[in-house]
Amino acid sequence: MLKIFFKTIRDFCQVQIPNPSRKIVSGTLATAVVAATNATPMMAAEPSLKDGIYLYGQSPTAETLGSEYLVFEVKGGDIEGAFYMPSSEFACFTGNATPQNLSLSIVGPYEGEEASSYEIALSVQDSVAGANATAPVGLEGYHRLDTPSENDLRMLAACKNANL
Repeated sequence: MLKIFFKTIRDFCQVQIPNPSRKIVSGTLATAVVAATNATPMMAAEPSLKDGIYLYGQSPTAETLGSEYLVFEVKGGDIEGAFYMPSSEFACFTGNATPQNLSLSIVGPYEGEEASSYEIALSVQDSVAGANATAPVGLEGYHRLDTPSENDLRMLAACKNANL
C-alpha cells in the first residue's frame, strides 16, 4: 500500500524518494496536498471561431440534395451568412459567436419576413496535441467542410450586401 502511495506521490511530484521515512512521508504528503490545491485544473478547451469563412453541412459531403448547409463569415465574433439546401432558395442570417454557441437571427428568403432567433451549440472536435494548438470547432448537428464553393461565396456575398 505504501509503495503505491509513494509511486503516486513520485509521479505527481516527479521526484524520487529512495528510502522514505515517516518524516519524509508527512512532508511529501503536505507538499503534494499544497501542490494539488494550488494546481490550475485542466479545463476542456473552449471552442472558438476565429475570423474567417466557414462552411458546415448536415452531410459530410458538399451539395448533397436534401441536406442543409450554412456558409458564414466571422469577424470579431460577429457573423453574417446563409442557410441553404442545394438547388433551393437560401435564407440570410446575422449573429454572434460565443464560446458555447452561435446566436443567429435568420431572415427568410421572401421580402417582409420577420427574423427568427436560432442557436447552434459549438463543440471542440478531436483534440490537437501541443500546448498552443487549437482544436477545430464543430457545430452540433453539422459537419465542417473544407472549402466553400463559388456558389457558397455568392450566397454569402448576397447576404452581406443585404444589410440585415
